[in-house]
Amino acid sequence: MADYNNRRSNSRRQIENRNHSSRNRRRNDSYIHGNVVTAPQYEEAPRRSRVYRDGKRVADTKKGIRYREAMAHYSLPYCFVICVLVAVTIYLGILSIKVNNDVTKKQNSINQLEQEINILTSENEVYNYNVNSYVDTDYIIKTAKKKLGMVEAKPDQINYYKKSSSEYMKQLEDIPEK
Repeated sequence: MADYNNRRSNSRRQIENRNHSSRNRRRNDSYIHGNVVTAPQYEEAPRRSRVYRDGKRVADTKKGIRYREAMAHYSLPYCFVICVLVAVTIYLGILSIKVNNDVTKKQNSINQLEQEINILTSENEVYNYNVNSYVDTDYIIKTAKKKLGMVEAKPDQINYYKKSSSEYMKQLEDIPEK
């Protein structure tokens, strides 16, 4: 029975070792051959060179190195183009603000003129009403009959003419006096 338990525990260990060795291989890039373990080979990190500017040592950090590498790509024509683009952008921004300001002023002027038109229209309507209120049709009819000797037309004296398409009437005969 002890032999059976030893075999069983040995097979479990072998499975576990296989699993662990594959994990270790991925982690450490090392491999186990039986009882011999190969030594891992490490790559030597490149030595940092010290950077001096104006006789002073510059901090050599990853961020500083990346910044210097990025700045190395900027040349004079590149900087000139960037400056021109910034100037054009600023000019267009100022121009759009000016145009927006002009549009606002014109809109305010239009609103003011519309208010003046409304005021003048309402005044015009008041004057028109006043003028029409002084016209008394009964007074006009009495004055025409008594002072001027006019009489009302009888239905047989009224002639109706068809309206032409050009909105004016052609006179075919002279209008009779009597």
